[in-house]
Amino acid sequence: MEPIISPIEPHTLAWEIEHLPGEALLVDAGKEQVFLVDGKQAPHVLGEIGRLREVTFRLAGEGTGKSIDLDEYDPHYFHLFIWNKADREIIGSYRMGMTDVILKKYGVKGLYTSDLFGYQRQLLDQIGPAMELGRAFVRPEYQRSYTPLMLLWKGIGQCIARQPQYRHLLGPVSINTNTTA
Repeated sequence: MEPIISPIEPHTLAWEIEHLPGEALLVDAGKEQVFLVDGKQAPHVLGEIGRLREVTFRLAGEGTGKSIDLDEYDPHYFHLFIWNKADREIIGSYRMGMTDVILKKYGVKGLYTSDLFGYQRQLLDQIGPAMELGRAFVRPEYQRSYTPLMLLWKGIGQCIARQPQYRHLLGPVSINTNTTA
């Protein structure tokens, strides 16, 4: 198992977030803000998301074992994330892909879930424009509060409100093998 990369410096993250376009801000809840960025738009934010994913998933026995949890899909997906302004840290994130855009540019193989499910293009065309959600996490020290999940879902709601053509949400859910029914 590789050691996890060092945290991205808070001032570096803050600078990158402060320089995002105004429309990247989806929710302003005082101390916390929810942003949506393209995978190439904020490389330091994406790096910290990948680091925190690995930290969080390893603690649940689901990590990749790599130094950072980023894959070939991350650059062409959007990343919804919660920013704690006061503490200058990312609290949690969701990866989000607009299926119609991804299918046009990359085909079915461009969807993360195509590795998990045997999609036929006909099914995806029938569903129409959808948001593929996945790779969600809330960093461990925030998991005892409902606020991060509420903020992530408020952000998803804002994405839908701003882009009403996306009426369907799809994605995988991982359940730890230690979970009982």
